[in-house]
Amino acid sequence: MGLLAPLFLLGLAAVAVPVIIHMRLRHRSRMVPFPSLMFISRAPYRSVRRRRLRDLLLLALRCLALALLAVAFARPLFQGDAAANAAAANRLTVVLLDNSFSMGFGGRWQRATSAAASAFDGMSAVDRGALIVYSDQAAMVAAPTADGALLATLARETELVPRATSLLPAIQVARGVLADAGSAAARELVIVSDFQRSSWAPDNVAALPQGVELRLVDVRSEEEDEVNAAVTDVVLDHARMPSGGAGAGEAGEGARERVGIAARVSYQGVGAAADPERAPEPLRAEVDLLFDGEVIQTRAVELPLDSSTMVSFAPEVLERERTTRGTVRLREDALATDNEFHFVLSPAHEVGVLVIEPGGGRRRSRYLEEALSLGRRPFLRVNRVQASGFQPAMLEGKSVVVINDSAQQLPAAADAAVVRFVREGGGLLIGVERGLNSTSALLGEFGVESTQQVDRLAGTPGALAWFDTGHPVFDVFAAARSGDFSSASFFRYHRLETPEGAMPIALFDDGAPALLDLMPARAEDGVADAASGRAGRVLVLPTSFDTFWNTLPLQAVFLPFVHRSMEYLAGYALPRSWYRVGEVASVELPGTVGSEGDGYISVAPSGRERRLGTGGGDLLLDVEEPGFYDFREVRADVTSERLTLAANVPVSESDLGGLDVDEFASRIRPDQAEDAAASLATPVTAEEREQRQRLWWYLIAAAATILVAEGLFGNRRRRATAAPVVTAWSPTGEET
Repeated sequence: MGLLAPLFLLGLAAVAVPVIIHMRLRHRSRMVPFPSLMFISRAPYRSVRRRRLRDLLLLALRCLALALLAVAFARPLFQGDAAANAAAANRLTVVLLDNSFSMGFGGRWQRATSAAASAFDGMSAVDRGALIVYSDQAAMVAAPTADGALLATLARETELVPRATSLLPAIQVARGVLADAGSAAARELVIVSDFQRSSWAPDNVAALPQGVELRLVDVRSEEEDEVNAAVTDVVLDHARMPSGGAGAGEAGEGARERVGIAARVSYQGVGAAADPERAPEPLRAEVDLLFDGEVIQTRAVELPLDSSTMVSFAPEVLERERTTRGTVRLREDALATDNEFHFVLSPAHEVGVLVIEPGGGRRRSRYLEEALSLGRRPFLRVNRVQASGFQPAMLEGKSVVVINDSAQQLPAAADAAVVRFVREGGGLLIGVERGLNSTSALLGEFGVESTQQVDRLAGTPGALAWFDTGHPVFDVFAAARSGDFSSASFFRYHRLETPEGAMPIALFDDGAPALLDLMPARAEDGVADAASGRAGRVLVLPTSFDTFWNTLPLQAVFLPFVHRSMEYLAGYALPRSWYRVGEVASVELPGTVGSEGDGYISVAPSGRERRLGTGGGDLLLDVEEPGFYDFREVRADVTSERLTLAANVPVSESDLGGLDVDEFASRIRPDQAEDAAASLATPVTAEEREQRQRLWWYLIAAAATILVAEGLFGNRRRRATAAPVVTAWSPTGEET
């Protein structure tokens, strides 16, 4: 305790004033006229003073009020440990409660909710607490409040969610709450979690405000054998088979589809399970394959600890135009949520492709057709025709047309049919090998011209120097070691002029376009340009599709390049067979009649329904539960086909491996910005500290309260003693 103006303590001498007044207070007698004193003995008169104090409580109140006023004018303040102890009386406790999917293992969740609730025990009237629950996202359940019972109840009522875990966003949310409390209060951050390894990246670092106390509550138990079996992935292999069965001929329009299914099963253990004396037995279980809730196949699996394997099922034939809900199911264990893996099987779409090649003895489209025949998602139904035999009716049912060095042989009527096909939404791939003089009728419609034919037979052959990995044709090559185009040699090609509105998506080493996208605006949306009438997509390759001018067809990248080109030109998007909880799913809903009562309803795996409105189109849905989401029209018959979406828990949550808690705590450091500010700031003076504490205000308020009480008590005392006092003396002079 310190004083800014200690000389004002001399005012404490004023406390003696009430004492002196009480000591010198005389008895006030009242003179009463008396008719005669002849019969009363005379006695000597003497002055009688008060020799003792009376009304001690009134005296004490007056003295205390004067003392408080004197101390208030001296401007007291807390310093050092006293200030810290005063601040500690106001405490803020922030609890981070992990409610991710892995917390459901064994008895972790019961221990976690109990620990979170107990963190709010013993809160005083000036203390506050806050509750934040987190998985891969953090949510404030209760803002700072002094109601500890409410906080404990909310902690016990928190429910698990089937989501992944991320500690860093949760700590950042808690940091904001702690920073808002300021440095005047004692602050504590309590993290209740199983501290799963996947929840914290090795390079993560979190910052907390200065002075925050960190307490970690690890709900893992050394007595539990933390082993977990899970189905973590499913691989689907689609193939076409003739309608009459296997071996009945080549797959065609009447072919049916069959799918091979393989599931990855993992078996992992941590903690006590790693002890050789307590090592669990290998996993011996049965894995079921279910279609629409019915067990179709069963496979046995035996798996040692800390390993995984693929369990393959026999191929199943899919029904046409029907969506099948599939599930791979493993036996239950201490964490049963990841024992099921859901997926949706729907017949693959067919994309009709027409290849137009020039006449003659050389088959120029052999490599291209072989690559197209291997397409599976989607299936590519390929028809080949020579330019001389082309008829516009051949475009019916086709999504993509490939003109392989044959544009110069097409008649004018065929050119017009191809242009109309593109403007109506079709895709066109043009390969140019010979001179462009005779092809101006078709390519001129799209503004394509060639300045010269580049011949690099004698010197160093050309190479592909750049391609746009952000374009749908090349996005599969964005990852490292996903494909090498540099090994392809180009001996001849045309130097094309890029028309207005077009975009080169690949370049040769001399800067010439290696692949032109004539309508790049169609890459993201399928809306036709009303001004130009263009609605399709056109790619131009200024070289051949065979090995006559280049070696590209001999490279491993040729197959995925051709498939991605067909998918882009056809506007095909591979449907997702499943999503993970936490992702955003895109659901395409057919358009509905805009009348009252129409629209769609989504039904979550838990049965929760949601009205989606009356219009069709793409719907973005937050996937929040594992299982199957159904989408049905409001007025649809219950037996009608419904759209279905499959969702599974995050695969990272199946690995129960934990963090080193001490190492994790070392990654949570004081805020460096606050450290820098503290080092540059001027030390707080006694005057500034006294202005912040303002203790004098409380002392004056207390003195005023005491003076009011003294006034009330004094008035009441005077009323009680208002009756006259008669003093008489005996003949001996004694007062009676």
